[in-house]
Amino acid sequence: MSKKNNTLSVYAEISRIYHDPAASSLVSPLVQINVLFDNGSMAKAFLPADQLTTSGLKKAVPRLRGLPDICPLVRELNTQFADIMDGTVPNFETFFGLLLPRTGLQRLPNGHSLYVLGDQLIGPIAMPVLPRPPVSYHMMLSPIQHPLAALFSELVYCSATVVVPIIFLFATLLRSWINEITPSWQAVLAITGGQGLGKTTLARKITDWICDSQNKPALLYSAGSTPAAIHDTMVTARDLPLVIDDLCLSASPKLQQKYRDLGAQFVREGTNASGISKKAGNQTMSFSCNAGIILTAEFALENPSDITRCIFIPLTQPPVVASSLTPELIGAACRRFIEWFLQHESEAAEDFRKINSEENPDDMHPRIFHNFLILRTVFSLALRAAREDGMSASSSEAITERYEVGIGQSQQYQKKLLNALDRSKKKGNLAFVLLECYGDSEVFNLTSNIKKLHKHDGIMWKNNLCLRSAALERAVRLQDGYQNYTLSKIVRELKNMGALVIQEEGTLQVRLKKGTPRVYCIRLDVLEEYEERF
Repeated sequence: MSKKNNTLSVYAEISRIYHDPAASSLVSPLVQINVLFDNGSMAKAFLPADQLTTSGLKKAVPRLRGLPDICPLVRELNTQFADIMDGTVPNFETFFGLLLPRTGLQRLPNGHSLYVLGDQLIGPIAMPVLPRPPVSYHMMLSPIQHPLAALFSELVYCSATVVVPIIFLFATLLRSWINEITPSWQAVLAITGGQGLGKTTLARKITDWICDSQNKPALLYSAGSTPAAIHDTMVTARDLPLVIDDLCLSASPKLQQKYRDLGAQFVREGTNASGISKKAGNQTMSFSCNAGIILTAEFALENPSDITRCIFIPLTQPPVVASSLTPELIGAACRRFIEWFLQHESEAAEDFRKINSEENPDDMHPRIFHNFLILRTVFSLALRAAREDGMSASSSEAITERYEVGIGQSQQYQKKLLNALDRSKKKGNLAFVLLECYGDSEVFNLTSNIKKLHKHDGIMWKNNLCLRSAALERAVRLQDGYQNYTLSKIVRELKNMGALVIQEEGTLQVRLKKGTPRVYCIRLDVLEEYEERF
């Protein structure tokens, strides 16, 4: 398939044509070109087929720029390409290979799967494959023989708060596959707690096995990093964990709110509740997050929908982490889990399809239930893989107990956050609140004897609810959303709606009879008129 261009003294031939199995037929395949110069040196180039032009070839092989005319060479390459694609070349099938331009799980045309784990290709390879993810990652893997069994054995000696992040990591490795099998998984891992509790240490423990070309952690960003860099990685680090670190508290209210808004933004983008906007030329395009997001923060989120999209790891003290739980061990265990999964994909798919038939408990948000159900299913798969890798029955029982404790802590913390937010939300206006209080015999200690008013909260007097000031303020401030109401604000709102009976100027309280304490006389008919439930 090669010819010599006598003018240029250079050989060139197409050695392979790679197709992306996930791309449409309109996407140009990638052509591998081998170039041999007359001095015996060689060059290899990869070009999209639609860039088999003079400028494209010179850009791919800079040495060709010094030659006077490579048009004949370009024409020859295009002829070779057309002959291979038309099938007029003997054994033309041998020229084709698979292009995998992204990390993570890859579905092949024959129904099988391969996995691109950074710089490693995992799975049965039946034809030439070219992994070319947009960013090159180097994986630090221990050469231990049974890494998954070793990892789970070490986790037995760690805090429960360490186990759940490891399972989240395994789920992230299957993220794209999970979202194909079951409704979209809307979960980020949020490690929360005060300064010095080991949030960053824990996050790095499960991600530092993924390195860049200089062997530095590749998927760790400070929350203060440029949003563009974080967004690029959220899109390109498919099926890999991405840490966004140090959403911290600040003495500056403005800076504090910035971090809170940033945390909420990352949660929504990380779960694809909102798209990631990136500029491409003069256009703004929206992309999906393909990475598993891990946040470390000194505060919890403020929006209920954001809270339901998190799997929380609340730290109240530094977690116990076994010294032998190294990034290299975790990386090797991840590879072993992927190898096991590729051999049991159909069984795993059946387990995940069962998720869709499970009924949601009445006391749990559907999104929370779905997220923890997925995590539980991944844990079950990882446990089976570890057993087959040699984990003992005693370790299996112990790690299951650790996992359940960690999940319980996470769900309890999440419920506490949601309950606190629910209590801060008004259920109705002030008229609604007072009518609810009036209808509850345990709220107001009323008397029917005016002479005993000084010993009680109030009295019903001429169809009006008459309350002493302390009782009125206490009852309102106990209601959801009214915790910060002052007596003056309560009275002002009642006055504005015309619900107060006023006897004399200078005071909004009345004295029902001589010698009795003053009260606020509230008209129930006005409350009923203005009542509004939110």
